[in-house]
Amino acid sequence: MKNPDELIQYYIINQDLNMSAGKIATQVAHIATNIATTMLLNNPENSEYIKYLNWWAKDQKKIILKAHQNKLEKLEEEFYSIRDLGLTEIEENSLTCVGLGVMTRKEAEPYIKRLQLL
Repeated sequence: MKNPDELIQYYIINQDLNMSAGKIATQVAHIATNIATTMLLNNPENSEYIKYLNWWAKDQKKIILKAHQNKLEKLEEEFYSIRDLGLTEIEENSLTCVGLGVMTRKEAEPYIKRLQLL
């Protein structure tokens, strides 16, 4: 049984863009770097910072999901996002990936409940 309080970092890829595996890997790396940088620059007494450190000190579990553009646009309002520079495969300013940061399965459920694994 999956632990609802387990800390996980969720990434959602824009499945409408048909990106190559390499492009997807790069976009996930970008968002992971942005989240890590934000957390490390955050106030150490901030609850999100503490949650991030607890996740980092353990197994750093990550789950990569896929969703359509409209779902990513909704998630982008609350979470971290990456928009591409348009230098390779896709158009400039394309929304490629949203990262939810570190949260428990239970906290993530309302945002990811109908999404499939990439």
